[in-house]
Amino acid sequence: MSAGEYHTCGVVKKSRKLRCWGRNDYGETDAPKGKFKSVSAAYFVTCALRKTGNVACFGYGYYGVDDPPSRKFKSIHAHPYGEHACGVLLSGKALCWGDNDYGKGNEPGGKFKSVQTGSYHVCGIRPNGRLKCWGYDGGYGELGPVAGKVRAVSIGYYVSCVVKQNRKLDCFGNDTYGVDREPKGKYKSVSLGEEHACAVRTNNRVRCWGDNGAGETDVPPGLR
Repeated sequence: MSAGEYHTCGVVKKSRKLRCWGRNDYGETDAPKGKFKSVSAAYFVTCALRKTGNVACFGYGYYGVDDPPSRKFKSIHAHPYGEHACGVLLSGKALCWGDNDYGKGNEPGGKFKSVQTGSYHVCGIRPNGRLKCWGYDGGYGELGPVAGKVRAVSIGYYVSCVVKQNRKLDCFGNDTYGVDREPKGKYKSVSLGEEHACAVRTNNRVRCWGDNGAGETDVPPGLR
């Protein structure tokens, strides 16, 4: 399942059909027919990975995001604002399309397991667990480097966070609300929003930090 700005999409487990709901200003919830592996919902556009490895994007994507390459992918990720998207080809190489400001589309050579898109930069995890980031570095160190292997990565504006091999969080870059000051503990996953972040601990409890202007870090009882 993936939540965009005003709509949500998910892949039905048994049928592998794509279901979308919410606002439909530009056809971003008009899910195509067929069987799918995953989906990434953005602002007014949705990109989904078919079981064949081809990508289907629908809605309105800035800079041509709604016109994906005719290649076969293992995984994809669309930037939340719909400006660009990246994926890992069957060959393991990274390929991005859409906006290329700051070099977000200048993919480095070599193979990747996964990629994550941010507003100004992109990060990917190599098969050996090493992190590689590219795009804009505002002088805050959001491109790394990161020592050691990582299990997962998520990207914000000028900050990136990873779950390292030892399950500890490592956030780097700069953020007004302290997203770059990661909490202690051991974690399974992490996800960055615009000005806050949340991570799932190894005991399945949730920890959130950063801006709390709308209660976005107030984890409900029973989850924290």
